[in-house]
Amino acid sequence: SRARLLQQEAIDEPLDELSPDRYALGGEDIQVMRQALTELPEKLRRSFMLRHIDGCSDQQIAEAVGVSARMVRTYLTQAGVYCELRVQGHTPAAAKEAMR
Repeated sequence: SRARLLQQEAIDEPLDELSPDRYALGGEDIQVMRQALTELPEKLRRSFMLRHIDGCSDQQIAEAVGVSARMVRTYLTQAGVYCELRVQGHTPAAAKEAMR
């Protein structure tokens, strides 16, 4: 039937294609994320980058940054919250306050 054919076509479409508006918004989010990372204290930024860019474990990050693995988890949580708030449009001051 036509309905089944249309449903199959919808399933076959790639899900990761972005409309121009969503693509532009994604680019803005990336810019805000980059800015947010520069606003973080060094140990938080370094921990975040080692995890999300280099794929390091808590223990590897702890050794590189010079803190405990438990502190690394705290840093990663704080950095993640801060970056998410900044991407959502919060000011640096509001995002830092929410990290506490």
